[in-house]
Parts: sequence; C-alpha cells; structure tokens
Amino acid sequence: MDNLSFNFNYDLAGAGYNSTYTMPAVTIVDDVTEEDAKDVPEVHLSAVSAPPVIPVAAPKEQRKYQEDAVKGVEKALVDGHKRIALVLPTGAGKTYSSRLVFQSDVVREQCGVAEGKPLRVLFAAHLDRLLIQAVSEYEGDDTVTIIPQSIYSDVSEAVLREGWDIVCIDEAHHEAMRTYQDQLEILGETPILGLTATPDRDDGRLIKFSAIVEPISRVEAVRQGFLAKSVVNTVVDESGHDKTEILTDVLNKFAHHMGRTLVFVATHAEAYAINDVLLSMGYRSIALTNQSKGEVNEILNRFSAGEIDFIVNCSKIDEGVDVKGCTDVVLGRQFGSRRLINQTIGRAARPDCPCNVWELVDPLETKYTAKDIIVELEDQHLVYFDHSAEQWIRESYDLDA
Repeated sequence: MDNLSFNFNYDLAGAGYNSTYTMPAVTIVDDVTEEDAKDVPEVHLSAVSAPPVIPVAAPKEQRKYQEDAVKGVEKALVDGHKRIALVLPTGAGKTYSSRLVFQSDVVREQCGVAEGKPLRVLFAAHLDRLLIQAVSEYEGDDTVTIIPQSIYSDVSEAVLREGWDIVCIDEAHHEAMRTYQDQLEILGETPILGLTATPDRDDGRLIKFSAIVEPISRVEAVRQGFLAKSVVNTVVDESGHDKTEILTDVLNKFAHHMGRTLVFVATHAEAYAINDVLLSMGYRSIALTNQSKGEVNEILNRFSAGEIDFIVNCSKIDEGVDVKGCTDVVLGRQFGSRRLINQTIGRAARPDCPCNVWELVDPLETKYTAKDIIVELEDQHLVYFDHSAEQWIRESYDLDA
C-alpha cells in the first residue's frame, strides 16, 4: 500500500495544532519480543515538518532532582558522551525534565547551537500519544523546536534537509529493538538523550547508552512527596486462566472502596464482561479494547474530569499515558515483565491523588507483585475468600513480617 498524507489536527490548551503527517505503508516488525509486543501501534505518524510554536499555558515548578538531571546531562556531554540515558520514576516528569535539559546553555553549546537560535530536537517515540504529549509539554518554548518522529516511519526529506541538533528517545528501553536501530543509523554523531523509568529489560537485551543519569529513585521520590504513597491490596487468586469470576467477586465486595479506577485485564472477553458487571452496579464504566487513538484520548480526558468511574483496559493504556485523577489500579492479569507492571502501577502514582493497587496473586504462578516494584508501602491488605465463613475478608498485615 502506498504512503498516504493527511492533516492531523488536535487542540492543546485551547490552541489548535495542525500539521501534515504521513501514514506509511504497512510495516513488518520482526524483532518484537514480549517486552515490546504491546507497543506496536495500529497507525504510525511521522511529521514532515517541524510544528509551530504554541503559547505556553502555565509554568511548572522546577524540582531539585530535575536540576540534578540537567547538571548530570550537562556533565555527560562535556565528558564526551553521545548517548545518555535519563532515568526517572514513572510519574516524575521525564518529558518536562527533558525540556529543562534542552533549555540549558551548556547543552546548547555542546550541540553547537548558535546564540539566539532554537535547539532542534528530533523527538522519537513508538507511540503517537507520546509525541502528542511531548508537543504539548514543549508548547510556548521558543528556545526549542521539537520535531515529533515515530520510530516506525522514515524521517521525512524535509526534516533531513533542515536537520536537528539532538535526538530525544521517549521510553528508551525500547531502543534495543531492531526497528530503533534501523532508524538510529541515520543519526550519525548527533547526541542522543533517552528517557526511561525502567532501563533494565527482562528479556536480557541491552540498551546502548554510555552514560546513565539517575537523579532520584522511586523510593526517594515517594519519601519526598513527589510520588504518592501506595496502599496494596493483595487478592489471593485461585481462579485459573479466566479472571472474570474472581474480578466480579472482588468488585462486588470492594468497588465502593475504590475511586477513579483503571482495571487491567488480559482479554477482550474479560474486559466486556467486567465492564458489564460495573455498569450493572451503577458505575460509569467503559471497556477499552479496539477504540481509535482519538477515542482513547477522549475517554481518558473524561476519566480525568470525573465523568467516568472505571476504565476496563485490555492492552490500550499500559505505558506512556498521563492519567490525571486515577486513584486505583486493579491488576487483573499476570505480568511477565517487571517493566510492564511498573508502568501499570505508575498510572496511579501522581502525588495529587491516592495510589491504591489491587492485585491478583497466584502463589504458584505470579512472577512479579506490586511490592516488588513499589518496595516501600504505606499499608498492605490481604484479601482472600474464607471458605468456612463463605465471605471475602480484607485485613491488614505487618509489612515487615
């Protein structure tokens, strides 16, 4: 199928954005492992020209660890490193931190940018919503020109002619994919900044960065109030492969303890069944299964605005999504990757809301638990079905026991 060009429009903080994008022919990706399988998008977008500058809505408060991130990247560049990974916990503001990095005079000097000219950043990601979020984050910054680029699409001739000063790779743990490597071949000696919360991959593949800048850990971010403290509810799961029945029982018993909640399941059938259960209970719920990107963004906006109580998700929002107002996540499936469960829990880790995790744990099969990721908990409850009393029990237990 030939490439198709079309106009892509969206609204950022009330300002319309319009640019011409190219949808390439079907791309065959033959190196996708379980680590990356959920992240291949249905449609790939590639900017053929740099987007216009959009007025900024409101400044954000710069945090100490973000200042340290800037200093760390500056030092790495001065020391001669060309591939630098910036590691920050999910929810700690990686994209905003990258913007602070690119505003640095030292970084501009190391990239050879003349005084008074904007730093041209080729911002690469594997998901279109990450590119949209990046454009939104950089809006109004006249010191930086951001060029959004899908890693599944070729860099356009227009962008190649104008060039760029530095590359930023979002969710850089995917850099090990051959799809990324094929794109990186054209970058030459251009410095690369990778952003990730999880630099270690469970499949053993290595991401190739010569310097790692990690100004704060997840534990320290929680202790300092930058991320929410977590309460974990561990549900003893003896249900087998299909989680519909146990999730139905748990929701019937405990949904009233939950706020705005994301439920993660493994199959479309489970998503539809659990969504029907929640609707029958009177909750405003929706199943995310095969909606378009635009529809997903609209649903998430309604969720953040308090118009939706529950979203039952099957493989539509695992990473790279800023979900405001999420107080609870229900892990209604098994996770074969530490990265995936970390990203999933991170959806409720914003400091302005509680972070309550409800997880199904099969003592014989569960590979990773929430406590493995969160490490330091505010509280933990054990949830189990008491067969003698024929009722569900939820009780606190000693975290240090």
